[in-house]
Amino acid sequence: MEKIAIIGIACLLPGAENPEQYWQNLMEQKDLTSRATRSQMGVDAKIFYEPAKGKTDKYYCLRGGYIRDFQFDPSGYDIPVEDLIKLDEIYQWSLYVAKEALQDSGYLRDKSVLGKCGAILGNLSFPTRLSHHLFAPSYHKILEKSIKDLLQQEKFRLCSQAEAAFPGGSQGTRRGVGVPRREPGNDGRGKRSSLEWDDSWVSGSYDC
Repeated sequence: MEKIAIIGIACLLPGAENPEQYWQNLMEQKDLTSRATRSQMGVDAKIFYEPAKGKTDKYYCLRGGYIRDFQFDPSGYDIPVEDLIKLDEIYQWSLYVAKEALQDSGYLRDKSVLGKCGAILGNLSFPTRLSHHLFAPSYHKILEKSIKDLLQQEKFRLCSQAEAAFPGGSQGTRRGVGVPRREPGNDGRGKRSSLEWDDSWVSGSYDC
């Protein structure tokens, strides 16, 4: 195994923005766990809560070691400030810790050394304030294709988030999986698929 020298240390943890604060919290045996909140999750934290362990995309405890009241300083990075302040907190935290570790190492301003550096990041995939907005388009695309194949309706599409927020704002939009194209039928309403439409779980639209 290749020997590795640790030349810089930094951290950002609940109640600690540096290793010294973290060590002091350990010495004082502080309990810095807290309940998940809407502001940090981006949605009501209880949506993802399930007391039984093992449920997919759920957590069984609302308490955790959450970072609170950390104020990210976007200055001092080779990235425009206006871009940094728009980032999700998890990226801001990572940038802060990387910068502090480089500062501790003494190489923060040495571009010849930094040019040879890389970063390895890992994250437990809890939702964050902006993660829903990042992942929703992917979920939307996959779900839309699956429903389209199931219904065998090529013109079916799911509403965008904006359309769902303002139902009735665009022609052919309604609550439900979708509205099928109407064709002449004995009942005067047109033929329908044998599938029953569920009006409660998703917004959809169809060219009627």
